[in-house]
Amino acid sequence: MSKKKILWFVPGATTAEQKAQAQANGLSIRNPLAYSEGVGLEECDGVTGMAPKDYVEAFGQVDEPEGLSWQDVDNGGDGKMPIAKLREILTEKGIAFEAKAKKSELQALLDQAEVTTQIATLKAQLTEKAIAFEDTATLEELQALNTPAV
Repeated sequence: MSKKKILWFVPGATTAEQKAQAQANGLSIRNPLAYSEGVGLEECDGVTGMAPKDYVEAFGQVDEPEGLSWQDVDNGGDGKMPIAKLREILTEKGIAFEAKAKKSELQALLDQAEVTTQIATLKAQLTEKAIAFEDTATLEELQALNTPAV
């Protein structure tokens, strides 16, 4: 019986710990940020981690081995959200980013997306209340308009 080939997709540079975990669990590490849609797929028996959709559809997603998760890696060492998690969230939200973007750049993109969402929500609330506002109003200006008078 041949050994199964499972690809573990880990975004960005891998750590020595991840490499050791992959070897101990019989996984082959691949970077999902290096994958281009429509390019040929590497043959395997399954995928795990942050696998591109094409790989999941072709080979099936398998559970990561116990105690192993690409999401737990904090590339910044600052105790904040790991860079891999930032990439995952931005990807889920459909926000494009450079493959080699720094953590601070990814965080800025996520922060801006959250502000944009807050602005859209406030504009909808103000419109519902028939309160006029400038199209270019800032978040703070919209919040001030949405505050009930005392």
